Amino acid sequence: MVVLAVDTSHPLGSVALALDGEKRGEARFGDEASHLVELPRTVDRLLRENGMEASGIDRVALVIGPGSFTGLRVGLSYVKGLYAGLKADVVTIGTLELLALPLLGENKTVCAMVDASKGEVYGAVYEGASSDGKQSAARALVAPQVLSPEKLLQAARPYSPLYAGSGTVRYREGGCLRR
Repeated sequence: MVVLAVDTSHPLGSVALALDGEKRGEARFGDEASHLVELPRTVDRLLRENGMEASGIDRVALVIGPGSFTGLRVGLSYVKGLYAGLKADVVTIGTLELLALPLLGENKTVCAMVDASKGEVYGAVYEGASSDGKQSAARALVAPQVLSPEKLLQAARPYSPLYAGSGTVRYREGGCLRR
């Protein structure tokens, strides 16, 4: 099974390619103004480097936000075109959940926060949801929302989470995330 992953929710877009569960390659591309041009070019290059063609894509995984409105529209439109042309399966995941998932194995909770500009962040707090003792997904303890970093910190504090995402970088300087 060939899986193409697409994330255009941030100013730097990214794509990844996997074959039968094994990562075959990944690439990042320019600022969000270039997503429309760079996304198809980057996918084509990644496929070519791996001796594959778009017609061989079985599934597309798409990050659906929150994030850059323009970037998200470009990613959604591109994947909709792949679905229409190839009938590839499409699966989606939210930006915040995707940030939290890789960190939940080592931590009980993760607060994912992405800078939303104007003094706000997109944020949520997750814990690992397990099935038969194995981590399989994230469960929101604080639902995804847009709010001030201070309000997110207040909501997250009882869970003692690890913080992840661009919001942590931006608001660490102002002391918001210091304890």
